[in-house]
Amino acid sequence: MSIARPLVTELRRNVGRYIFPVAVCLHLLAALRWTPPDTDVWIDTSSAIPMGSALSGPFVACLATWAGTREMRSRAAVLRVTSPRPQWLGACVELLSLCLWVLAAYLLVAMVLVGRTSLGATWGQPDLLWLSAGALGLMLFVVAGYVAGRIVPRAFMAPLVGVICYLAVVLNAASFGTPWYFLNPAIMQRTTPFLAINHRLLALQIAWYTAIAASLFCAYAVALLGVRTRTVVTALAVSVAAAVAVAIPIANTRSLLQGVTAFDYVCHGGRVTICVHPAYSRGLGALQSEFDPLASRLTGTPFGATRLEQHRRGPRPAQGDTAWFAFDDLRPGFARLAVEEYVSSLAPVAACLHASSNEEQRNGAMRELAVQAWIADDDSILAGVPATARNAREQLATMSEAAGRAWLSGHAKNIVDCTLSWDDFR
Repeated sequence: MSIARPLVTELRRNVGRYIFPVAVCLHLLAALRWTPPDTDVWIDTSSAIPMGSALSGPFVACLATWAGTREMRSRAAVLRVTSPRPQWLGACVELLSLCLWVLAAYLLVAMVLVGRTSLGATWGQPDLLWLSAGALGLMLFVVAGYVAGRIVPRAFMAPLVGVICYLAVVLNAASFGTPWYFLNPAIMQRTTPFLAINHRLLALQIAWYTAIAASLFCAYAVALLGVRTRTVVTALAVSVAAAVAVAIPIANTRSLLQGVTAFDYVCHGGRVTICVHPAYSRGLGALQSEFDPLASRLTGTPFGATRLEQHRRGPRPAQGDTAWFAFDDLRPGFARLAVEEYVSSLAPVAACLHASSNEEQRNGAMRELAVQAWIADDDSILAGVPATARNAREQLATMSEAAGRAWLSGHAKNIVDCTLSWDDFR
């Protein structure tokens, strides 16, 4: 039996037409908040679009539950029983209509964000498998909510399901690394263009979401509608088996990112050569302006480098005349923040933790901050620090450029090990 005509009729009167605009707004709001500011990177967009389900998912589950209770609220069950059409057809058409409306909202948000990113992106492309997994995860919210409304057709079920789904998303976000994290239909994964996406996990998620949705609807059809044909029973058995089969490898996976992405650095030469990931090439000019004065102060010292490369955060020792720095987005002031973080790695406060007493740890940290402020020429680093550290920074600032380089060369080991003394600043 064709469902095209009843589907068209249902689409025109389905509650999904009211869900659509709200779902678009909620999903777009969540996705934009997840996207790094002033940055057009495809992997960030591919992450943000599915992540929008963290906000829109509970909402569509709530409305789908309300739609599932409609038959009982309108006392229309007798029409289903007396209709010559199969009993499952009405529920199937109603659920399919809801899914189509919600999918349309998801696709509209995806089109907006993909179009926005395409205007400024300089490397990569959207990850269609990740976007597909996000769409199916959102569909799972719809199916679960609708089936819950059909099973318990009471008015209180709609807000209850919405709250439960929201809590499930929030609690799952706080349990990153657990076996069940990637089983949730709305996952949150911070990304970096330096690492490749685990497409095997995304494919498993697509299979998981599909199998769970099919299991829920088939179980409802068998248990409550009494549809026990061989096709439906077989579909239920296959979907349950598939859900179990894919849940095991998903539970054994701890990250959506794996391996290193192949790329060629984009570089710009000045007093020091700055090289960044091509996804961030728009920031080269600002970085060069901030790092050039720093390079002139460090040239000829153990901290000097002729080439600075952007890398993801983590232990990575300098190699010859090449050092590394890190930043994650192109928000206003990002270049200055990159300089401050780079300087903090030259005079690491963490090295002071080996001191024998708390007092010496505090004094060591203040001395390191004084060196950082002098190298970076940034007094804001000393905000809230006692006057002793500010005086030490002023002492260093009185030296000529040549004398400053000589001081850095002579005290390099003490700076790295946090073994400077106040006498070293006199």
